[in-house]
Amino acid sequence: MSPWSVEFSLEAIEELQQAIDYYALRWARLEFEFMMEFEKQIELIKLNPFTRAVRYLTVRFALINRFPYAIHYVINESRHSIIVQTVLSTFKNPETNWKER
Repeated sequence: MSPWSVEFSLEAIEELQQAIDYYALRWARLEFEFMMEFEKQIELIKLNPFTRAVRYLTVRFALINRFPYAIHYVINESRHSIIVQTVLSTFKNPETNWKER
């Protein structure tokens, strides 16, 4: 079976860009390392999105190696797609963030 397709919400794109910008200011090339780890997780999710734990109703999450961020996503089986809803820092309270959405 082919990998699943991935879509990103506008919020996830904004949060991902904020994380990249944050790491770009911290250390030379750290933003590239963050993006590499993020992309690795996306590729793993695409191979089998059901392997990650369910966190909220149907929302699953995957931790990004070496960085305190988690990818939160839902699976649309009929479209064979994964929708990334948010890319959250694990230092932030996810309960507050989800209640706002």
